Amino acid sequence: MDQMTQVLQTERLILKLIGDEAAEPIFDIMVRHAEMGKHMTWEAPDSVEEIKNSMNKQIEEGAMLFGIFLKNDPDMLIGRVTLRNFVWWERDAQKTSAFLSFWISPEHGGTGYGTEMLHEVCRYAFIDLKLRKVFAGVFVQNIPSQKLLEKVGFQRIGVSRKHYLKSEVEYDSARYELCVGDYLDPGEIPPMPDQVHITKFECLPTQHRSLKTDHLHLRTLEETDAAEIFMALQKHPGFETYLSWNMPEEESSVVAKIIKTRDQSDVNLGAFRAGKFIGRGIIRNLRFSQESALKNSAFMSFWLLPPYHGALEVELVTELCRFAFEDLNLRKIFVPIFAENTRMKSVIEQLPFTLIGQLKNHYLKNQVEHDSLRYEMLYEDWKKFHH
Repeated sequence: MDQMTQVLQTERLILKLIGDEAAEPIFDIMVRHAEMGKHMTWEAPDSVEEIKNSMNKQIEEGAMLFGIFLKNDPDMLIGRVTLRNFVWWERDAQKTSAFLSFWISPEHGGTGYGTEMLHEVCRYAFIDLKLRKVFAGVFVQNIPSQKLLEKVGFQRIGVSRKHYLKSEVEYDSARYELCVGDYLDPGEIPPMPDQVHITKFECLPTQHRSLKTDHLHLRTLEETDAAEIFMALQKHPGFETYLSWNMPEEESSVVAKIIKTRDQSDVNLGAFRAGKFIGRGIIRNLRFSQESALKNSAFMSFWLLPPYHGALEVELVTELCRFAFEDLNLRKIFVPIFAENTRMKSVIEQLPFTLIGQLKNHYLKNQVEHDSLRYEMLYEDWKKFHH
């Protein structure tokens, strides 16, 4: 691999980063083979300019777009593979990962190019980018792509309902993952990256938020809350065992790890009862206008201190869902939890969440890997439950 130009090579293919200069040949393929769009997030474009705008937006969002070329005809573009939605190592216990999407012109189908291309891109993702996991999602009707992913080693997680919205039609998505340890030999796996990257998600305008339920007051956390939070946490050592963060050792760590998340893209709310801090709820990884057919979505996480486990947790999660759907106008909420966290599992399953599946080795905490359960709720689920 050429580090400067990021050119990948296989026995028969050249994969190189492309920009909108490749819009014309891509447009030609998409128009000549409009049937490809049946199982893709895109429709056949109306113009080369439309392709340029789409590619530029994806690049602006941090995606890596590789054109697929034949070695024996290096000017002929036959497809595209994209790494996007990067999540870097900026949060406790979160592996670095990216999403993979791809297509190859039908006239080059049945050649093995897809397998060859995916193997090289996965090696690049794990060895050069030092990712720990690669995800992929395809329409459930797209059986050939699912078989190709499985041939390369991807494991099916489950199905995310109504995940894609295309031409006002909703489509379910088959979700796949490939872990670095299942793909590379132990001696090939690079060390964890030291550098901290910042993942770009949609940022909401900074504002103080205040929500109230029957027994809770949820409000934006401030630096002035750090002392109270630190003292409250010190009374309950070990309760965070199956949460993604470690107990802070000093008050300044509360600011850095718990309060300052608002400087990323989170809606970070403290949970108070009778004026006393008892926990936290977060809406994070917000996606509103990304260049894909994904619904407006976000991840949700929550915790309450041990004396308040039970009904108050259900009350907290219910209000977070209401806020996400009714105030932020989201279409979908995802909730990931440690697979061992049976208490949180029981809370989530009292609400209309659906289990997508179990993600392997998704969390790394104190050098121990943990599986993750991934739940989702659609706005329609919320409406039926709430009304």
